[in-house]
Amino acid sequence: KPEEGLQIPNPSSIITGMGLIPAIARIPGFGELVPLFVAADVMSTKVAHEIINEFTEDSLLAWERAKQGGLNQALIFVQNSQGAKMLELNMIEFVSQEAHEDFLKGNIISYLDLLNYQPEEDSQGSNYYTYFFYTNKENAQKKYLIDSIFLRE
Repeated sequence: KPEEGLQIPNPSSIITGMGLIPAIARIPGFGELVPLFVAADVMSTKVAHEIINEFTEDSLLAWERAKQGGLNQALIFVQNSQGAKMLELNMIEFVSQEAHEDFLKGNIISYLDLLNYQPEEDSQGSNYYTYFFYTNKENAQKKYLIDSIFLRE
């Protein structure tokens, strides 16, 4: 029972304006518990990071196994796996022989150029490749890291 004249602020109005920990500190009787809340926050953040790291490691291991199983297994992994989504693993499924050669020669230097490559009409290349790559955002710029290239037969 609060003492007369003591007004307990509405906790929801404090939380939105100040953040959770300062809000808890201002509620009478809870100020002493702030160190416990801070410790719980740090521990839960650490546990969450450990779980994410473990999931990432498991996803990378599953990806390596899928690649060893061949192109079909790799395609299935990228198309259907939550691990592939978390790793930001993507693919370009049909890259022509001509585009592949131009890429290796350094004539194609951007993702969009490779994706939108149009082979010349008299091109006789019958081979196609599948590129698997990671997408990463760095300084508001997308970067692509090729993981593997499969020859499609």
